Amino acid sequence: MGVPASMVVLITVAYLVLVAPIWGRHAYRRLVSSRETDPTALPRFYRRSVGRKCAWLVPIVLVLAVAPGLRPAHLGLAWPSGPLVGLLTWVLMCSVAVLAATTVLWRRRVRSGRSVPGLRTVRALTPRTREERRWAEMWFVSAALSEELMMRGLLLAAGLSFGLPPLTVVFVTSAMFGLIHLYQGWRGVAGTALLGAMLSISVLLTGSLLFAVILHLLMAVRAILVFATVPVTNEQVHATALTR
Repeated sequence: MGVPASMVVLITVAYLVLVAPIWGRHAYRRLVSSRETDPTALPRFYRRSVGRKCAWLVPIVLVLAVAPGLRPAHLGLAWPSGPLVGLLTWVLMCSVAVLAATTVLWRRRVRSGRSVPGLRTVRALTPRTREERRWAEMWFVSAALSEELMMRGLLLAAGLSFGLPPLTVVFVTSAMFGLIHLYQGWRGVAGTALLGAMLSISVLLTGSLLFAVILHLLMAVRAILVFATVPVTNEQVHATALTR
């Protein structure tokens, strides 16, 4: 990658490891403390989060600009290829079926007052108004795209270019991916790290981000649909009305 691009990567890694997890957890805790008294808290949280996710594109563009010989295809911006594309396509189709089934199941559980995996941890992110839903959708989509471009695109390529073994790169980038979800608690960190490892392997096997981006976006759609069924209590409606 060359010295300038390597410096951009190292600075980005330092931010993702040392700043982003703490910043994200602090922002979420602040949201929890003000959610019921400030109707602008959730839209503001989502707007700032979308802005940060979009800012992740800056180091990617910088690396492409200063790295000699680096092309978008090296970051996974290419059509899938290789002998396992057919198998991974079948795995993706099965994953879509599982996501669809769990979406239906989880929506039914939420409507019946039961919990679903991880919902209690991030309940403060549940949108209640049209504006909040719009910003939630923008946040989920921007997170899916920027996180794949960063974690499975730039950092995966950078680790390989530094001469690290592929499995080491998968482990390190997946651990970083889990860590930026620290606001979800340590179970959330472990779950997203495992997901990150699976997505990284798909990129290594196909040379493309396509499968990872599709799966990440579908999981975002599932989260949006499940959030849409979370009931709003009379106390929450009253609290929102009082602060308008």
